[in-house]
Amino acid sequence: MKGTFRARSVESAALRTLHPQIEESGKGECLLDSGSMICSISYTECQKRNIAYDPEFRIDMESANGSIERTLGLARNVEFNF
Repeated sequence: MKGTFRARSVESAALRTLHPQIEESGKGECLLDSGSMICSISYTECQKRNIAYDPEFRIDMESANGSIERTLGLARNVEFNF
């Protein structure tokens, strides 16, 4: 594995919904979570929008309830226009 990074939210915060242009594949629905240290996208959205990711760089994410899950990889330079 190339790299490991553990992301953890400092505190729970209110969520807001945004609708940015993602890459050149159309608008998407996003949740803005000011308590999160990373941006994430679902596997289904990656497939639908043809967004490649590096499966060698996985991130351990800790949720507000303390459970830990590992991401599928890291997508680099994904363009979001708000």
